[in-house]
Amino acid sequence: MEEEFLKHFGRFRRTQAVRIAGVDNRPEIEELRDNLRELGSRMASLRGAAADVIAEQMNGTGDRLAELEKTPFVPAREEVIELDTTWADDWASSTSEERRQMVLDLSVRVTVGPPAGWRRPASERLTFDIARPDPKADAAEEAALRAAP
Repeated sequence: MEEEFLKHFGRFRRTQAVRIAGVDNRPEIEELRDNLRELGSRMASLRGAAADVIAEQMNGTGDRLAELEKTPFVPAREEVIELDTTWADDWASSTSEERRQMVLDLSVRVTVGPPAGWRRPASERLTFDIARPDPKADAAEEAALRAAP
């Protein structure tokens, strides 16, 4: 099984999906706009020191709002980065459980049939199937993930 795995995947570099957080300032922007509306409605009925305090609050809120409006929304995304190691490198330095996980991650199915005939070697009884992805199903799954909240 190891020989087949390394023959099919050993020379390829490993990749890793990295999730990059997004920025969503929309709720805070809406809250600041509501605060400005409220402060503005109070301002009309105040004079003197009270009006000065409300004006300072409005200026601070307005400054914060302007800063947030520069980048109100950046969606989260996932990037695939290429690692410095190959599958063969990682296979050589991994435990049996880690190797099992590598085989599962690559959608490989290994089957060893019963011996037929006198002492038939395992290499002749082994089937090594790699599940080929269905591009249409992958696209539908990706669209569903994007649509989910």
